[in-house]
Amino acid sequence: RSDETQMELYGDVDVLKTGTYFELFGTLGINRGYYTLYGKKFIIDSGEFTFSGGETFNPGIQLEAHYIFRDQNKEKRQLIFNISGTLSIPEINFTLDGQALTETDAVAYLLFGQPFDQVGYGSREGASGSSMTTKVLGGLVATQLSKTLGNTLNLDMIEIDAGDNWQNTTFMVGKYITNDLFVTYRKDFGKTDNQSVTPDIITLEYEISRMLSLRLVQGDEKSTGIDVIFKYEK
Repeated sequence: RSDETQMELYGDVDVLKTGTYFELFGTLGINRGYYTLYGKKFIIDSGEFTFSGGETFNPGIQLEAHYIFRDQNKEKRQLIFNISGTLSIPEINFTLDGQALTETDAVAYLLFGQPFDQVGYGSREGASGSSMTTKVLGGLVATQLSKTLGNTLNLDMIEIDAGDNWQNTTFMVGKYITNDLFVTYRKDFGKTDNQSVTPDIITLEYEISRMLSLRLVQGDEKSTGIDVIFKYEK
């Protein structure tokens, strides 16, 4: 256990004392666990640590973990995190839905749910410096909240959208009840254009199949309703 990870290990390791130091030989597999990266919890699918002796503690690593999230279009995506190499010189690779991904884009997806170029230029607030600053700051705050509240409350998503100047801020948390049932709670802070109080919004989305989903929304008179979502891919 550590602040970033928790693993259940199995296997056999031999300890050999050579001179003034101990050496480790053998392999430890990972039965289950998770790894927290940028405040997001990656579920470990497989992994092992290989010890080959030596005075320096530097085992070989093979680890694969996944993180399921919703992007800006509310599409379910799967980000896979691979580590190979050794503990001192790890090689880290990301894939998104089976496609190779740069670390920059991976971090952008973790913080904002979209690739890096869209965060800088394609967002609703535009590419202004102040917009980017508030978005990055909001992402960092969300990351810290995910490390504390997310792990404590066992949440799958915490998002903060600070807008242009923090006067209107959106706070959203989400949780997978099952693999197909996702619940979110959204709270808006600040005044709307007509000075009315923005209602809290609760969304329940059930994925019936890869192409068909059902969404229930509870908010005010305008936002409350039922959506049937049909997805078609060429």
